Amino acid sequence: MAAYRERVLRYCYYRLGAWEDAEDAAQEVLIRVSGNFDRFAAGRESFTTWVFAIAHNETIDVHRKRQRSRDVPFPEFAPWHDPRPSPEAEAQRASDQAYCRSLFVLLPPDQRAVLELRAADLTTAEIAGVLDKREAHIRKLQERALDRLRTAMRATSEIAVRGDRDG
Repeated sequence: MAAYRERVLRYCYYRLGAWEDAEDAAQEVLIRVSGNFDRFAAGRESFTTWVFAIAHNETIDVHRKRQRSRDVPFPEFAPWHDPRPSPEAEAQRASDQAYCRSLFVLLPPDQRAVLELRAADLTTAEIAGVLDKREAHIRKLQERALDRLRTAMRATSEIAVRGDRDG
C-alpha cells in the first residue's frame, strides 16, 4: 500500500485542490482498500485501476459533502504525509500546481479527469478502467485536453510578454 500512498495523495490533491482534503481523502481510500481487499477480483481489473476507482469515487463524495456544508477544519499539527521537501521547493510546487489547476479548470470534466489521473501516474489502460471508457477514447480526451492547455499557456505567455514591454 505504501507504493500507492503518494500517487493517491497527488491524485486527490489535483481533484480537490487542498492538501488537507487530499490527505483525508487519500487516507479514506487506503482504509477502504485495506478493508475491502477480499472483494478485489484480480481477474476483473488491475489492482491500480481498482485503487484509483475507489479514489475517484472518494473525491466525488468529498465534492458532494462540500456542496452540502462548509466546515472549517481544525489545523493539523502533524500532517499525515508531507510530500514537500523544503519551503522553497514547496513554494515552487504550490505555484506550479496552482497554475496547473487554474488551467485544468478551463477543461471539460471528462478531459480534466483524464489529466488528473495521468498526474497520478496512471497508464491509459488504468485511466480507462477508472473512468469506464475505452483506451482510444481516453487517448483522444487527453489529446484534446493537451491541445487546449497548450493554447491557454500560449495565451498566458503572450499576455505576460506584452505586460513586460508595457511595464
